[in-house]
Amino acid sequence: MMPLLGRRIAALALLLAGVAACAQIAPPGGGPEDRDAPRVVAQAPDSGARRVAAEQPLRLVFSEPMNRSAVQDWLLIAPWPGKLEFTWREDTLTCRPAQGWEARTTYAVLLGVGASDQRGNGLQAPLVFAFATGDSLADGSLAGEVHTASLPRGGVPLFLFPWPDTLTPPLAAEASVRPEPREALRLAQTREDGQFSIPFVPRDTRLLLAALHDRNGNRAFDAGEDLWGFAAEPLICPDTSRAPVPVDLYLVYADEPGWIRGEVDDPLCRGYRPPRAYRAEIDTLQGILEGRLDPSGFAPVEGESGATVGLTVGERESLQVRIAELSERGETAAAESLRCDGPIWVRVQAAEADTLVAESRTRGSFEISAVPPGIYRLRAFRDANGNGVRDAGERSAPFPFPLEVRPGREVGGADWSLPGADSSIVEGD
Repeated sequence: MMPLLGRRIAALALLLAGVAACAQIAPPGGGPEDRDAPRVVAQAPDSGARRVAAEQPLRLVFSEPMNRSAVQDWLLIAPWPGKLEFTWREDTLTCRPAQGWEARTTYAVLLGVGASDQRGNGLQAPLVFAFATGDSLADGSLAGEVHTASLPRGGVPLFLFPWPDTLTPPLAAEASVRPEPREALRLAQTREDGQFSIPFVPRDTRLLLAALHDRNGNRAFDAGEDLWGFAAEPLICPDTSRAPVPVDLYLVYADEPGWIRGEVDDPLCRGYRPPRAYRAEIDTLQGILEGRLDPSGFAPVEGESGATVGLTVGERESLQVRIAELSERGETAAAESLRCDGPIWVRVQAAEADTLVAESRTRGSFEISAVPPGIYRLRAFRDANGNGVRDAGERSAPFPFPLEVRPGREVGGADWSLPGADSSIVEGD
């Protein structure tokens, strides 16, 4: 008989072998990975509700089990009603202010896209609604876009405040104003493309709209880490219009570069085509005339059956006339090539130091990026010999006035012309 210890070891070995076998043949559990965005399928109070009682809770019902702490972190209410008490029952969140809702007040609720399910899937779009404890509800609205350079555009929290009497417009987007987020009247959050809308905005009231780069996601401003971006002017929803008030916000650092876009016209080279373009067209027409190409300008496919399409007398005469016209134009283009073949250089120079900051080689339209914030003068010249240097006799013209490049902004409409004669402008070179 096997000793007791030996029998126990043998039994344990069989048990482990069975567990290993089961582990190898069992199908993967849990089903397909959940990648669907959760939804709020019901809420109370309804958006736009009036006469909401001071003790009535805010209730949200979700389409699936949620990450409860993420939901509570991303549930924001303005004006801030004080400490909030949260309770959960399955997929339903109930929230109420410890001191109740204030009388005759409109409350805006934002559930941001950071609210996620248990698999980490966030809301597809922020949920924004409002309700009132009084008889009326503000019905103005704002809509616009948050522009950024190096920062993300999606999921940016927005706060709408009363315009402080101490602020004088226009306000720089990167101004050193430090509002308290909990004092906001309304809340919103950008979609992935930077677009946003803010409903239930008070009318005939000067308002300050601000976007916050909230680096650590605590919905508060942390000096040295976070960044505010402000609308330059007070926003007012007038009583006379039901359309949303449009607004652009810039969320950029003070030293972020901008860019300049425009076009330089050369009146002496309008419609100019290089001689090679005429030569190519002449070669094609000559090939058709000689039967080397079909009337569409393609060479016959080797081995292709069928008779060659012949040209009528009239068609041959038309081709000969066209070839003669192109030859004449090509000769003219050859004479103009010294004046028009070279590129146009656009140069950006610091207005005070007159030092070169950036340049672009172009045929007309241009965009110069990575231009540090500052005041600049622009000059364009036709580089006739293509050496990248403005030589004597090469036509040149400055843009008529200095341009200010602001952080993260585009300066558009920088359009001007070179001289319309074979001369150069040397003033200010």
